[in-house]
Amino acid sequence: MAEKKAYAVIAVGGKQYRVCEGEWLLVDRLSVEEGKTFHPDVLLLGGDGEPKLGDKVKGQQVTAKVTAHVLGEKVIVGKH
Repeated sequence: MAEKKAYAVIAVGGKQYRVCEGEWLLVDRLSVEEGKTFHPDVLLLGGDGEPKLGDKVKGQQVTAKVTAHVLGEKVIVGKH
């Protein structure tokens, strides 16, 4: 049987994401500068046995680093 990889469910920008260690994640723009780290809210921990919710995740942290702020393609709208 394959070993389960540990994961966390975090809240960033009003949305929830399931993340594992070393993953890259594209989220909506944050008010954190490029190159800085921050600690998003941890909602659930799992992957190694029973998932941990509520008081069991208090004190647990996930550290995220903002690598870049990316702008999308400019859209030109014309009205007649």
